[in-house]
Amino acid sequence: MRIGLVACSATKAPEARPASQLYRGQLHRLALDYARFTCDEVFILSARHGLVHLDDVLEPYDSHLLQLSRGGREAWGERVVDQLAHWHPTVDDLHLVLLAGAPYVNALPRTFLEWTSHETPLAHRGIGHQKQWLAHELAILRRQVLDSLGVSL
Repeated sequence: MRIGLVACSATKAPEARPASQLYRGQLHRLALDYARFTCDEVFILSARHGLVHLDDVLEPYDSHLLQLSRGGREAWGERVVDQLAHWHPTVDDLHLVLLAGAPYVNALPRTFLEWTSHETPLAHRGIGHQKQWLAHELAILRRQVLDSLGVSL
């Protein structure tokens, strides 16, 4: 089972919304679209709340993972692993698609990443390259869907 973990964004709606609608940043929206296309289930990596289900209603907040101390980021990473274990008690059959930059990926426990099947397509790219990569991959995926439906443009 492919699980998409999408980083949150600083830009948020001004009022409480389901997590799938709260975050408004362009990079987040692209990553969320990509995860929805390619993964069986999607969660958001929230700097404040840890692992968030798309239907969870959240108030807007102003937190960033890099505002936390090293120990705070380590505690955040452990919290995310615990929350994931709540949703998926056995991770043996999971493949994580971490659609987040290096700060989020590096905050996850190294031992967790060593024994969990995962990919990190965005972690070592700058924000501009992350957006380009996601837009390119989404264009390919959308074209494949249209081709499978016999639609030509």
